[in-house]
Amino acid sequence: MSYCLLGLTSGAGVLPHDPVDAAVGDTVMFTTSLDPTQTPLNFTSILWKFGSKDIITSADTNITAPEYEGRITLFVSTGSLQLRNVTMSDAGEYNVTITMADEEGTSLNVTCDASGSVSTREWMKNGSPLNSSENIIFYHQNQVLCFRSLSRKDSGRYSCNISNPVSSQEDTYYMVVTYGPENVEMSGSKEVQVQTAFRLSCSAESVPAASYVWIKNGTIIADSFEFTENLSEFSDSGEYICRATNDITMKTSEASHMVLITGKRLHLQTLNSPSGLQVRTKRARSARLLSNMH
Repeated sequence: MSYCLLGLTSGAGVLPHDPVDAAVGDTVMFTTSLDPTQTPLNFTSILWKFGSKDIITSADTNITAPEYEGRITLFVSTGSLQLRNVTMSDAGEYNVTITMADEEGTSLNVTCDASGSVSTREWMKNGSPLNSSENIIFYHQNQVLCFRSLSRKDSGRYSCNISNPVSSQEDTYYMVVTYGPENVEMSGSKEVQVQTAFRLSCSAESVPAASYVWIKNGTIIADSFEFTENLSEFSDSGEYICRATNDITMKTSEASHMVLITGKRLHLQTLNSPSGLQVRTKRARSARLLSNMH
């Protein structure tokens, strides 16, 4: 039986144009032409569909349709998909959409091509016609869309429509421009009463979202956007550093926050009374203990 693979992501050649043939019970491989050994590939998401139905979505985690559990393997380094134990109901059209991570400040060429004669090529961004500008250039008869220097505002859905007098075909490229982290900000109390709780929070402008670690005296003490101390001690005074990291751009940025623990620390002291009863009293660390009782 025949499997028709349709759908390109970043230009011609990502998927083969020819159908893939397989027999019932076979294993088939839907192989992309992307080679991570030649060009570093930063995928932010991969979506495989069978007709209009999602087979598997890969972003931070993989989400697989129940009927494909145990039958498919996604190779996240290339976007290729393996389908096992083929059945008659698997015949049809398969489509892959790969969202690439393109870093701010870099240049990028997106190619739109097809086999056969081509009369016109039209480029769109988010459904609106895309025109040349200081940063956008079209060349090779609109075959190549060139970004001189990517900025975060260039993120979006780009489509190219190729047509001739007989037919037309459209393909889509989802672009996410990565940047950051930058403008790291911290919030929280600067002066804290001893033996009370305090919380510090950290944020940064980053795509994809940054990961965070907290550092005090050269030691990592937390790995979240928030740091919480439930019962402060005088030793908790000092400089707290929040370090934000973008795992795609591999850039880091830091901010610091000073915390001062103040006040008198209360604790319990046990005294023996003349009658043999034990009396528990609260006192401040700076208070003097009574030497006798009446």
